[in-house]
Amino acid sequence: MKILFCLFSLLCTSLLANEPPNIIIILADDAGSSDFSCYGSKQLLTPHIDSIAHNGIKFTQAYTASSVCSPSRAGLLTGRYQQTFGHLANIPHSKHSANDPELLGLPVTEITLADSLKELGYSTHCIGKWHLGEADHFHPNARGFDNFYGFLSGARTYFLGGELRGDMDRIMRNKEFAEPSSGYTTEVFTQEAIRIIQEEQDKPFFIYLSHNAVHGPMDAKDEDIMSYDFKNPLRKKYSGLMKNLDDQTGLLLQALKDSKQYENTLIFFMSDNGGPTTHNGSSNWPLRGFKGSEFEGGNRTPFLLQWPEKISAGLSSDKPIIAYDVFATCIQAAGGELVTDRTYHGIDLLPVINKPQETNARKLFWSRGKNYSMRQGKWKLNILPTGSSLYNLENDQSEKHDLSEQFPEIKAQLIKEMSKWKSTHAEALWQTGYKKKKKSH
Repeated sequence: MKILFCLFSLLCTSLLANEPPNIIIILADDAGSSDFSCYGSKQLLTPHIDSIAHNGIKFTQAYTASSVCSPSRAGLLTGRYQQTFGHLANIPHSKHSANDPELLGLPVTEITLADSLKELGYSTHCIGKWHLGEADHFHPNARGFDNFYGFLSGARTYFLGGELRGDMDRIMRNKEFAEPSSGYTTEVFTQEAIRIIQEEQDKPFFIYLSHNAVHGPMDAKDEDIMSYDFKNPLRKKYSGLMKNLDDQTGLLLQALKDSKQYENTLIFFMSDNGGPTTHNGSSNWPLRGFKGSEFEGGNRTPFLLQWPEKISAGLSSDKPIIAYDVFATCIQAAGGELVTDRTYHGIDLLPVINKPQETNARKLFWSRGKNYSMRQGKWKLNILPTGSSLYNLENDQSEKHDLSEQFPEIKAQLIKEMSKWKSTHAEALWQTGYKKKKKSH
């Protein structure tokens, strides 16, 4: 009897070990690459976000899909270079756009991460900022998400129940407007995630928690302002947004522990792009550039990953990775396979973590407007309307020393690779222009 009991226990343990993980993506908005204490900040202390690094892995050379919000999200949720399907720029608020809102959004031909995980038996939840289209066919409920609680536009006030630019800034529950009379977005979005964590039992869940923090407007609560003696009043407000984001992340992690789901939950923490610095008080130091630029400060961001059941604690990696990798990693972790009718541009990160492999030959690309950049190994190529430049990121991550003259062959080869990549781009799906204001008489 004792032997049978032991065999049964081993079988149960084996089955539990193979259960697909819950998956949570926590996406900050416009956070600076160096504004977390786990990335060296002495001003901004983020102990709860840091705990994801301490209990998993911190990537020190991680990149987003784009240096601005909407294309970055398009790449993250499809696992594909958004340039290949024409999602080249931010979606303007429909109130001001010169484009037809029926055409402004993530193309319906694209498969989202939510679509794929739903097919694998997950319940799927989008919380917070969407910014991938306002028309019904672009709505999260039409893009693989069972539930949506958030707003469709690209930015709004943090304080609920206040004045808004239009309906697309209002909080919705699925397709019904549900703006609370009071509250704070970072907090109500986190509480929605906690509700799902506490209620889900019969299937694994995928939560895409897309905060508007720490994007402007700088609606910090006075009680959240950090105690550091900030000289810049904008950074002082930024510290309040960061503290609230960190505190709420702590509540979410505690909810996972309380519900006994912490060990088998795969958690990503990242930002959609680099900090815009002068616009919200963020810092990308020592990186050059900011949100919207193709220098490192525009595209390199924090990237933390934990899955206690599978990933050892306290790891760090300097291997270049990119947001497209999230899609492939999630699908593999969930027990699925990438479909073969399209090209995916990410890799499964778990083998890279558990069995480090050589990734220096990997080519990574970015573009915004007429600005292009590429990385391969230690080399970084920038092509701007003002000229092109070459940097060795191994000893010049601030991109101060152009090595074009010293290494013309390397630069020529990277330019050739860039030309190949540009040939895969689709035509832009919309123009970035705005409606002309009517002249007053």
